[in-house]
Amino acid sequence: MPYTIEVWDRIGGELELHLATVYPLPMAIAAFEAACLERPTNKVTLRDRARIVRKQEATPRSNGEALAAARRSKVRVSRSILPSLLTTIWA
Repeated sequence: MPYTIEVWDRIGGELELHLATVYPLPMAIAAFEAACLERPTNKVTLRDRARIVRKQEATPRSNGEALAAARRSKVRVSRSILPSLLTTIWA
């Protein structure tokens, strides 16, 4: 079964972006973790149909700690990692 990675808005909790549909699970987890690094203040979910496999809760934008922590993170992800990751999956 394919897994979906979704980004939710910070205000109303509505779906903002369907980022990817990925299979197998290890690739979906890698894409989810990259999405969490790219959007540290948004809620991000990794789902298998209705079941939530992993979730990052949204943090308030006014709280700069999440952004500062993401900047200090030892793991760096470029903005182009998701397209290249997805290209690798379907190649």
